[in-house]
Amino acid sequence: MADSLAFENIDFILSEESRPLRILSEYIYPRSVLEKSDVTDTVVVFGSARVDESGVVSPLYAKYYEEARSLAYAITRRAEAFHKATGR
Repeated sequence: MADSLAFENIDFILSEESRPLRILSEYIYPRSVLEKSDVTDTVVVFGSARVDESGVVSPLYAKYYEEARSLAYAITRRAEAFHKATGR
């Protein structure tokens, strides 16, 4: 066993066993950046992009892609109304 700390071991961090840590970091890092900018009200939606380099959505995922876009639109509209009502 190496004498280094686990988070300093890039082979471990990039391993399949550490996938949950990498996923969690995709939440924690943006949160810390937003907090440093005094952004306090957020909605986090986890998903996975399945769009090829041309920007075309696979037919297999098209339904879910559109549902995610619709959800994002609905959340944005609600947030705009909330902001107008509260100033936040």
